[in-house]
Amino acid sequence: MDLKKTCNKALIAFLLTAVSISAAAQVEILDRVVAVVDEDVVLDSEVQSRLAAIYTQIQKSGTQPPPEEILTQQVLERLISERLQLNMGYSAGIRITDAELNDSMNRIAASNQLTMEQYIEQIHSSGTTLSAVREEIRNEMILSRVQQGYVMRRINISSQELDNFLSSEEGRFMTSPDVNIGHILLPVPSGTSTDEANGILERAQDLLSQVQSGTDFKQLAIANSADQTALQGGDLGWRKMAQLPGVFIEAVEKLEAGCL
Repeated sequence: MDLKKTCNKALIAFLLTAVSISAAAQVEILDRVVAVVDEDVVLDSEVQSRLAAIYTQIQKSGTQPPPEEILTQQVLERLISERLQLNMGYSAGIRITDAELNDSMNRIAASNQLTMEQYIEQIHSSGTTLSAVREEIRNEMILSRVQQGYVMRRINISSQELDNFLSSEEGRFMTSPDVNIGHILLPVPSGTSTDEANGILERAQDLLSQVQSGTDFKQLAIANSADQTALQGGDLGWRKMAQLPGVFIEAVEKLEAGCL
């Protein structure tokens, strides 16, 4: 028998066996990318983690959650928006120092009537890590600064420049009243029939009645609003009155503070 041919056959048999074993092995996907934002990505694990937190919040409030596909889409859109804003903050040079971060954590602990030691213990007992919480708070602070539209600069302004500014259209805008508002968006797509539009109007009126009877507005927004602020309870934050659309201004001017 040819020894060389025998060795070649043995080698081929070994390789085929190795390939067969490799093909039969199970491939475990640890995570997957669900969105690409600039040079960053949003992972499925991030979406699932945020969903779990929101479902826990909704469960504690006793509110009926929206359909899973709607809530998942809202979470994904929110994560994409956060990534974009964080990138804007980094590009603008916004940085949160450790001292600022520590002050923020102290305020969070105090607002929950906890010492810092108790707050840290609570973090560990929840199954997360202190470093993860610090990173989350740091990102929230950056997002807040981006959303408020300011980047720290050193600018010298004379009294005359200030007077000129206050007399300008932009100055009048800046001195308009600040209001903290929220909303629930019920979209009316183009081509909607009269009957469908009336149905949406009835739904809006029903939501208004629920709020006026004491139902929590934020939970109604989570369950019903189609806007990207739904997961924040429809909160639009503090805005200048002059910055709002006319329909908002007309509505807000008729309200007293704290009223709907």
